[in-house]
Amino acid sequence: ARVEFLNAVKAKPDDAALRLLQAETHLALGDGVAADAELRRAAELGAPAARMHHLRAHAMQLQGRNEEAIA
Repeated sequence: ARVEFLNAVKAKPDDAALRLLQAETHLALGDGVAADAELRRAAELGAPAARMHHLRAHAMQLQGRNEEAIA
């Protein structure tokens, strides 16, 4: 799935929905740093904050940033 998303993001780099899906893929693989980067890009592209809040908390938790994850 990861490779397919990478190809889709290359084809549509300004698609916030694809960035969110890519972040979810990184989270499923346990890569909080990459997920956080995709979430930041999605936010810059106008993704709704309500959709990202729990994803960002998961990304922070994977990075050991537990205090930030629960804030």
